[in-house]
Amino acid sequence: MFTALSLRKQARFCESRARAMTVCIAAACQERGEPRIVLVFDSRLDFGDQGSVLTAVKQGVLGKGWSILLAGDWAAAKYLKNLFKKHFLEAEVVKSDKHLFHCIKATSEDFKESPFYRTDVSTEIILTGFIDDEPRIVWIRDELPLQIHDFCAIGSGANIAKIMLSQRNCMSRMDVSYLRRAAKVTQ
Repeated sequence: MFTALSLRKQARFCESRARAMTVCIAAACQERGEPRIVLVFDSRLDFGDQGSVLTAVKQGVLGKGWSILLAGDWAAAKYLKNLFKKHFLEAEVVKSDKHLFHCIKATSEDFKESPFYRTDVSTEIILTGFIDDEPRIVWIRDELPLQIHDFCAIGSGANIAKIMLSQRNCMSRMDVSYLRRAAKVTQ
């Protein structure tokens, strides 16, 4: 049997075990029958034992209708964002998944030759845009195979966000108003 005192002790125990997390989410959805992509991101950067700040802009515009969300090693992520921007601006408008994956591969090869590339730290990216009015959400991390997703999350809180979105059957036909309410709850 639980008493008020034992519940308060459990609550304090949970609070002491809680840790701050960061998360960036991209989800495909519909608004009045039109495809949309909702982006949700925080502004927290963690520096381990040195502390954290709440001033980061983890979303960037690449141009030609494409956006990027960043997580992981911040210096590497920002450098990678600039590489993606360069490749997307130099390329024609991305007209196919094959062309999109070619831009990603070229950017990845340039990144691996840079001083920011390290195998001992992780950098995660979500690219979002549209090809032929169909939403594209691509999760990029290390050597994972590239796939198109209905939703994706990155950052230390990504697993929790993915579980919540999966439980709610998040899919590209979902109405945008639901995702707006869900995003407000997760922030």
